[in-house]
Amino acid sequence: MTLPFNNNNSTRKFQCFCCGVNFTEYVEFKNHIINEHEEGQDYILCPVPHCDAPVRDLKMHFKVKHPQRQLPKSGQYKALIWKDFDSRGKKKKRSKPKFREGYYESSKMGKSFYYRSGYEATIFECLDSDKEVAGFDVEPFEIPYSYKGKAHKYTPDVFVSFMDGHKELWEIKPSSQTTLEKNKCKWEYANNMCKARGWNFAVITEKGIEKIKKKIRDQNL
Repeated sequence: MTLPFNNNNSTRKFQCFCCGVNFTEYVEFKNHIINEHEEGQDYILCPVPHCDAPVRDLKMHFKVKHPQRQLPKSGQYKALIWKDFDSRGKKKKRSKPKFREGYYESSKMGKSFYYRSGYEATIFECLDSDKEVAGFDVEPFEIPYSYKGKAHKYTPDVFVSFMDGHKELWEIKPSSQTTLEKNKCKWEYANNMCKARGWNFAVITEKGIEKIKKKIRDQNL
């Protein structure tokens, strides 16, 4: 987001669309978003070489900045969370796209779990119903990882214990977010950690959810 010229200061300003902080240099603005905010959730990175701009809406960005180029045929086109700010960086409103969030009461675990998407809520329901699942925990621990030379921490979605004794760590994501480089990096760290402990790591997308639902239906035949 670029702010207009100010009557008191003719310097062009670049405003972070994630938190409202203003910058006078585009490079500072760009590096701030990439380093401080979450790709996929807060912004999408333009795939065009020598651009790689962080944007909220990739389709609109291509229309304005790369009208002669073809939009990628797959992947995520919009950030999940949009915020709007005034010229002073004060948040004005939260705009769409909206997504489902709330608390799920687990009958199997005897407590409630917070979910940030409809996918997560569906998975919690499935784990409650799955006869092969002994128990599960939501956002069980943090995994340190490094991305582009900086240290980060990643919290996976669900840790599942099965009746046969094996354990799995799950990340629940729409398929459109599985191609993001930062996601692939942290999942690689999570997979390596799980291998060292004899666990399995899995990214559960829409297709995975449908397979789990079918398995539960088959259990009840």
